[in-house]
Amino acid sequence: MSLMRNILSTALLGGAYSLRSRNGYRLGAVLVVLLGVMPDMLKEAYAGPLPVLPGMIVVASPKDHTIIQRSQRQSQLSHDIFGDTYVMGTDQIPQLGLNENLFIIGHGIKKGDSGLAEIGDEEGGLSMSGDELFDNLYPVFPAGYAADVYIDACESANVSRGEFSLIELFHTKIANIFKDVRVFGHTGEICGDILPPGDPRWRESTN
Repeated sequence: MSLMRNILSTALLGGAYSLRSRNGYRLGAVLVVLLGVMPDMLKEAYAGPLPVLPGMIVVASPKDHTIIQRSQRQSQLSHDIFGDTYVMGTDQIPQLGLNENLFIIGHGIKKGDSGLAEIGDEEGGLSMSGDELFDNLYPVFPAGYAADVYIDACESANVSRGEFSLIELFHTKIANIFKDVRVFGHTGEICGDILPPGDPRWRESTN
């Protein structure tokens, strides 16, 4: 990798000199070949790891002011993990970074009007199945997205016989486009703050 950096640095600093001398000309010719034949090596030499970004919280229960305020408090106290809070149906949600985790919080419903597990408001209002949730949030995912999605809702990882959980439906939909995304949820009832990544109480979708 250091060799490629040296070559590229020589090209930048000695470009004008290469026009004046035969040796410089030969070096320039070699660089042209390298740039044409080995672009991946050059990219590898200068491409560092993606910057670690804070996550983003999206509230899927816009009528629940307790959830909204609790999420905003988490954003303030642990911004390096959860980033800013946005409310579906109220805020314009910005696009995620390529490696920025998404935390979705709302009331989980074991079986909603769709006949599937849903997330949304506790009584009336917004309610979405896992695939509908992805459809509504699809614009926030950039091309090449490769991070984790955490769905903080009661029974979001519960599986009933012959049915898919909320996170499985979401995972099936997002995996058709973004292959390296992991999706996590909860079994049973939950309350309180969103758990941080790595907490053993998260359950990963394996479908």
